Amino acid sequence: MKNNQILTILLLFVGLMPLNAAKVKTVEDGGSGPYKAVMKDEPTLPEHTIFAPKNLKPFGPQKKLPVLVWGNGACANSPWEHKNFLNEIASYGYIVLATGIMPENDDPYRGPMSRSEQQIESIDWIIAQNSDPKSPYYNKIDVEKICLSGMSCGGLQTLFNCADKRIASLMICNSGLFNQQNAGSAVPNMPMPKKDKLKEIHTPIIYILGGKEDIAYENGMDDFHRIKHVPAYAANLPVGHGGTYRQTHGGEFSVAARAWLDWQLKGDTAAARMFQGDRPRLTQREGWTVETNDAARKAWVRNPIVQTIYSTDPAPMVYGDRMYVYTGHDEARADFFWMYDWHVYSSADMVNWTDHGTPLSLGSFTWADDRAWAPQCVERDGKFYFYVPAHSNLSGGMAIGVAVSDSPTGPFRDAIGKPLFDNGSWDNIDPTVMVDNDGQAWIFWGNPNIYYARLNRDMISFDGEVKIVNQTEEGFGSPSPRERKRDVKYKDFYTEGPWIMRAPTANKQYYLVYAAGGIPEHISYSSAPSPEGPWTYRGEIMPQENTGSFTNHCGVATLKGHNYFFYHTGKLPGGGGYGRSVAVEEFNYNADGSFPIIHHTEEGVKPIGTLDPYTRQEAETMAWSEGVHTDQYASGQGTLTVYVSDINNGDYILVREVDFGNVGGDLKFTASAASALQGGRIEVRLDSPIATPVATLVVPATGGWEQWKTVSTSVSAVTGKHDVYFTFAGNKGAKLFNLDWWQFSK
Repeated sequence: MKNNQILTILLLFVGLMPLNAAKVKTVEDGGSGPYKAVMKDEPTLPEHTIFAPKNLKPFGPQKKLPVLVWGNGACANSPWEHKNFLNEIASYGYIVLATGIMPENDDPYRGPMSRSEQQIESIDWIIAQNSDPKSPYYNKIDVEKICLSGMSCGGLQTLFNCADKRIASLMICNSGLFNQQNAGSAVPNMPMPKKDKLKEIHTPIIYILGGKEDIAYENGMDDFHRIKHVPAYAANLPVGHGGTYRQTHGGEFSVAARAWLDWQLKGDTAAARMFQGDRPRLTQREGWTVETNDAARKAWVRNPIVQTIYSTDPAPMVYGDRMYVYTGHDEARADFFWMYDWHVYSSADMVNWTDHGTPLSLGSFTWADDRAWAPQCVERDGKFYFYVPAHSNLSGGMAIGVAVSDSPTGPFRDAIGKPLFDNGSWDNIDPTVMVDNDGQAWIFWGNPNIYYARLNRDMISFDGEVKIVNQTEEGFGSPSPRERKRDVKYKDFYTEGPWIMRAPTANKQYYLVYAAGGIPEHISYSSAPSPEGPWTYRGEIMPQENTGSFTNHCGVATLKGHNYFFYHTGKLPGGGGYGRSVAVEEFNYNADGSFPIIHHTEEGVKPIGTLDPYTRQEAETMAWSEGVHTDQYASGQGTLTVYVSDINNGDYILVREVDFGNVGGDLKFTASAASALQGGRIEVRLDSPIATPVATLVVPATGGWEQWKTVSTSVSAVTGKHDVYFTFAGNKGAKLFNLDWWQFSK
C-alpha cells in the first residue's frame, strides 16, 4: 500500500511538470564576466543551444543584449567543443545561439552534421522572441547588433550566409573558403561556396586563425587578402586548427573574440584598439599578430591631419581656444621641393581641422621667386607675423621674409617690402620665432649653420646683429659643419628646421628642437639657460622611422593642457620625400621637463572636444577625407571663402565627435552646394562609411561651380555622439559638385 501511494505521488508530480521542459546547465561557474551565464536548450528552437546570462533583469530597452550566432567545427550538430568559449562570451552580456543540441558532457559529438540553415533559424527565432511579450527575451535583444560566426565548417556556414542583411558583423574562426586546388580536402557535405561569395560580404569581418599550423590558415588568409570592399582583419595565434576553445574560459581566442564583439556590437572604442593602430593591443599579448586591409585602415587612420594636399613643415600656434598650424605645400608628382604657397589649418578639438586656404604665397613678395619653404607664425600685440624663407631675386640666395595680418588666418601682406634678412647665402631657411616671457622676441634659422637674432618690439626689424651659434659636441653632438671630420662618427649633428621654445620647467630653460643626423633625418634637441646658450645636447625625440619621408620638421605647442608634437611624413597615397604631409602626436613631458621618445603613428591624437551639428559648419572642416580637394575665392574685403571641390562618386568626408545630444525626433539636414553640370547626392552615414544612410540630400545643377544653392532634406532621428560620414554619389568619373557648408536643425 505504501509503495502504491509513493508511485501515485510521483505520477502526480510528473503530471504537474511542463511538457518539453528546457534543460539548463552551468558551465565553468557561469564564466568570468559580470553576468553569470547558463547553457540551455529551448523547445521552441530545436537543434540549437543557447548561452545567456542567467539573470535577465539587468537587460531591457535601455540595455539590450547583442547576439552572437555560432556554427560549430566539423559541422557538428552540437557546440560540445566550444561551450567554454561561448559561455564566456555570454557572461559578458551577450546572447549566444549555437547550432546543434546541447552537450550532455565533454564527450565528442557523434551524430548527424549540422546545416547552414540553422544559423538563419537562430536569427529568425531571436528577432521573433524580442517582439513577443510572452518571451523572457521580450524587448531585451538588440536585433540590429547580430554577429554571425563559426569555427572551421561553421565558418564556411557563416560565409555561406554572409549576405543576410540582418547581420552587423562577421567573425570567421579557423576557417576560410577553399581554393579549387585544395577543395578535395574538404569534408563530405561541408558547405563549399566559391571565392566569389566574398563579394556578398557587407559588414566588417575578422578572421581569427591558429597561425601557419592551422590547416585553414591558407584559405583564411587568402580570403582576407581578397576582401577589398569592407573592413577586414586577420588575427593569428600559433596554436593550430583547434584554437583554444576548450581551455578555461575559452583561452586566448575568447579574448580576441570578445574584443571584436565589444567593438562591433557595443561600440567599445577601447576594444577597437585591440585591432586598430600601428601597435594593436592584441599584439601585446604573447603570440598574436594582427593584419588589416586598406578599408579597415581607413576606419582608424587619422594621421596625416590634411589629405586634400601635401602639407609640410608644420608650425603650430595656439590662439584663443584653437590650435592653428601653418604649413608649406608640396606640389603633387614633384621631383624636388617645388613649393609656391603657404596654408593655414585650425582646430578646437584636435581631430576636426578647418582649412583656411592659402593666405600667403610667393606672389605676396615682390622680391621672392621660388621655394616657399618652412614658415612660422606668431602673435604679438593683436597682429600676426608670418616668417618665411624664399628664394631672393635680389641676391640669388635664400632669404627670410615677414608678412603681417590682423587675423591668424590672413590674408597676409609683406610687412616691409623687402627681405628681413638676405645675404646671398643658401643657409637662410626655416625661420622659428619665440616671444619670451619678458617680452623679448628671438628668431632662429639656418641649414647647416644656426643663425639667431633679437627682434625689436615691431617684430619686423633686428635689435642688434645676426649671430651664428657655435655648434659643439657638448651642445649638439658634433662641432660646427666646417669643423666636422669625415672619419669621425659623432653622437649626432644639427641639420635644419630649428624650433625655439621655453622648456616646461620652473627653472628658466630653453629648448632648441631640430632635424638632425643628415639624410634621413630624425628629431633631436638641445637645452640652454638662455637663447644665446650655452647649449647642451639632450638626445633624440623622434627617431628616424619608416615615415615615407627622408626629411622631418617639427613644431611643439600646448592646447587646453595637452601637449602636441607636429611633424611630417610621406604617408599619403602618392606621397614621399617630395610629397609630405603634416601629422601630430600627443605626449607628456618627463617628470624633469625633458622630452620623451615620440614615435609616429597613423592613429594621431584623441579628441579633446566635440562638434556642434546645430551650428553652421564649414565643409572644409574634416577629420579625414578621400578624393576631395579644397579651393578658394576672394569674398570681399580681402577675406577668403574656402570650399570643398573636386567631389566625385565614391569620395567622402569624415567629421568626428559630432554631438547630436538627446533631444530626439526627426532632424533636417541643410547644405550649400554648387554644380555647373549634373549635380549628385550627399549620403549622411553614422560611424561607418558603409552604414545605411540616415539621410540623402539631392544636389541639383545650379548653373556654375560657385553658384551656390541651399538645399535640405529630412533626417532619421539621431541622438548621441557619432562620427559622421558625408559620402558622395552620382555619375561615375564626373565631377559632381562643390560643397561650402552644412548644418543640422531640430
